[in-house]
Amino acid sequence: MTVNPYRGEAALVIGGEAHTVFFGWGGIAALRSEFGENFDVAITQAIAAQDLETIAKVLAVGLRQSWPGVTSEAIMDASPPIAKSIEAVMLAWKRTFQGDEEVRDEPAENPRRKRRQATR
Repeated sequence: MTVNPYRGEAALVIGGEAHTVFFGWGGIAALRSEFGENFDVAITQAIAAQDLETIAKVLAVGLRQSWPGVTSEAIMDASPPIAKSIEAVMLAWKRTFQGDEEVRDEPAENPRRKRRQATR
């Protein structure tokens, strides 16, 4: 399975089947509708407390494209590894908000600036 980290995707295997966790703008809007204005705080607290029902709801939103029609109940029944599920949610969340900082197309520093300084 190939995921696109620049798009905000993360991989998760559930029941031997590869899935893509992806929130994007639509997913974030759905989470805000579900959990309210401070949805990010509510989700962070749920993850810290290992509130599995809430984590399953968040995961269902994140899996909506790779597993159409999935519900939080179906995720609870599938019982994917908790730590890997949380890791995939957090990685997709980070990539959705901040992009993929692990891989860069551009150098961290401006090489022209270094060149100018070296020729002075």
